[in-house]
Amino acid sequence: MDPGENHKMLIQEKLQLGARHFHGLKQAPAELVADACVIGSGASGAVVANALQACGWSVIMVEEGDLLAPKVTQEEVDSSSPMAEIKGENGWEERGWSWSTRNVGGGTLFYGGASFRYQDCDFDARSWLSGIGLDIAWPIHLTDLEKYYAIVEKQLRVSGGPHTAPAKEGGNALPRSLPADIMAAAAKQLGYYPFTTPMAIDPKLCTQEKRCIDFQCPSGAKSDVLNIYIKHLVNHCNFTLLSGIRGVALEQERSGQISTLRCLDLEDGSIRHVKARYFFVACNAIQSAALLLRSVTPFAPNGIGNRHDLVGRGLCMKLSQRIRGVVPVTDAMRNHAVGLRGPFSTLAILDHYLDARCPSGMGGLIYEARTIPVPDEFPELLPLELETIIADTPAYENRVKLSSRRDVWGIPKIMIDYQTAPHDLARLSYMAERAVDILHAAGATQIHSKRTRSEEGSTHLHGTCRSGTDPVRSVLDPNCRVHELENLYIVDGSFMPFPGGLNPTLTIQANALRVAQHVVGVD
Repeated sequence: MDPGENHKMLIQEKLQLGARHFHGLKQAPAELVADACVIGSGASGAVVANALQACGWSVIMVEEGDLLAPKVTQEEVDSSSPMAEIKGENGWEERGWSWSTRNVGGGTLFYGGASFRYQDCDFDARSWLSGIGLDIAWPIHLTDLEKYYAIVEKQLRVSGGPHTAPAKEGGNALPRSLPADIMAAAAKQLGYYPFTTPMAIDPKLCTQEKRCIDFQCPSGAKSDVLNIYIKHLVNHCNFTLLSGIRGVALEQERSGQISTLRCLDLEDGSIRHVKARYFFVACNAIQSAALLLRSVTPFAPNGIGNRHDLVGRGLCMKLSQRIRGVVPVTDAMRNHAVGLRGPFSTLAILDHYLDARCPSGMGGLIYEARTIPVPDEFPELLPLELETIIADTPAYENRVKLSSRRDVWGIPKIMIDYQTAPHDLARLSYMAERAVDILHAAGATQIHSKRTRSEEGSTHLHGTCRSGTDPVRSVLDPNCRVHELENLYIVDGSFMPFPGGLNPTLTIQANALRVAQHVVGVD
C-alpha cells in the first residue's frame, strides 16, 4: 500500500461530522465567503470559532488534516505528516517535528489533558531571565486572562488543580494512580505540597482505560475540541468546516487588510479562495509563522507581518526531562483502587517554580507523566515516572524559516533553526535532580533520566509571532492583531513573548477566547 492510500485510510470512512463539514474542495459550497476565516481546527482555532459563531458570525474553518477514525493513534497520524528540516551532522535534514498533530481537532485529540493556569512570573520573567535579543515581558497580565481561564475551564470540564481536593476527599479531582500516591507521599516527606494535576477530563465519564496521551479518548471523558466544540458547530448554518485543505497564503488587495486565503486541496491539487472580513490564524507557532512567511504580497514583500524581520523568530519549545525508577510491589499496592490505570498525570508539584537555588532563580514544573503502557498483569517492580518542564529562554536566532526546497505542490518546506541555551540546560538539570530526590524518597531504584530533544521539534510551541506594544519589536499588538493589518489575528502559541513553564494549552485557549471576544466587542 502506498503512503497516499494509507493517508486516506485515516479519514473516518469518509463520513461527515455534520451538515456543514466538507472534506476537500469538490464538495465545498460554491461560495466561500464568511465573516471570519479560522485557519486551524486545534486548541485555539476551535475556541475562536465557537465564540464567533455564538455571537452570530458566520465562520469558515480551514483544516489541513483529516477527520480521524476513532481508533487511529497519534503514531499513525504522525507517520503521514511531512517533516521539517533541522540542522544535522550533514547539513539540513528532514527529521524535524513541526506539528501538534495534523488532523481535525489538532493535538487535543492526543494530548494528556493537563490544563494549568500560568503563574504571575510567566507574564514578566525579567526578574529571573533575560531574553537573548528579544523582550520577554507579555503586554498583558494574569488578571487579564483570569475571566477567560474560568470560562474555558468550565467548557472543558477541567478538574483538579492546586486548590481542588481529590475525589476521595470530596473534591472533583481525578483519583490518583498508585504511582502518583507513592510519589505524593514521598514529596510530602520532603516538605513539598503536591496536588492533583488539573486535567481537561470529566471524572464522571473517565473509565481510566488509557493514559490519554497518544490515544483518542474511548469514553468521551477527555475534553478534546472535536467533541466539545466542533461536533456541535458543524450543525449550524453559519459554520463551515473544510478538512483536507491547506491554507497556502494570505492575500491582499490593498495595504492594511487581508482579502482572501488561498487554499489547496491536498488530494487533487485544486485551488480556491476563502474570502472573509476577519482572519484568525491558529495553526501552531511553527505552521502559523510559515504561513505568514509564504504570504508574500506587493504590500508585504518579505511576508505578512514581517516588516521588521520578526516573523518566525523567538521560537520556544520548552525543555523537559523524564525521570524514571522502580519500587518493589507489595500486597497493599495490588489492592490500590486505581492501580496502574488512569490518565496521563494525576500529580503535580510547583514548589520549585521559583527557587533561589536554581540557576537564574526560575525553575519549573515537576509532574507525573506516564508513558509506559499498562501491563496485562501487575508487575513485580512498579514504574514511577516524573517529568520536569521549564521555559526555554526566547532567542532572536531561534526561528522558523522557509527552505529553498519545495514539496510536491511547489510549496516551500519548513526549516526549524533552534539551539538550546547552556543556562537553560543548567536550570533543567537542577529540576531533574529535584525529581530524582522525590524518587529516592519513594524508595526507588534503577533511577535514570533522559532529556527530550527540543532541537528536533516539540508539541509545545510558542513565540514566533510575538505580541507587544512596539511594532518594531513585535509582530502582534496586545490583542494579537498583526500590527500593520486591521483584520488579521494570530491566536495560537505564537503570540507568547515568553513560553511559561507549564503546559500551555489552557493559556492558549483562554487567550484565544479573549481575542475573539475583543474582536466581536463582547466584554
